[in-house]
Amino acid sequence: MLHLTLELRLSINATVQAIVGMAGPDADRPIISDRTANAQVMVGDGETLLIGGLIFDQIIENKTSVPFLDKVPLLNKLFVYNSSTTEQRELLIFITPNIVRTF
Repeated sequence: MLHLTLELRLSINATVQAIVGMAGPDADRPIISDRTANAQVMVGDGETLLIGGLIFDQIIENKTSVPFLDKVPLLNKLFVYNSSTTEQRELLIFITPNIVRTF
């Protein structure tokens, strides 16, 4: 029995964009972060390719305060709590090519 293994040559260009802040006098223009991954790969028919490593770090700042008391001069420091957390995300891209055969 003859068994053929077919492979595909893929050229992959992936770009991930995220809004990381706002700029301008009215804070109406987005600041955009770009990350790209380029790859030339050989993949067998029906096999899955995984592309990873597109990591994005985001710092989230939170302000919690007691209404009205946060506006009182000198006392406002006692009624305002600022915190920040860092969030990390990674994009994973799965590609499974299939050759469509017509007979």
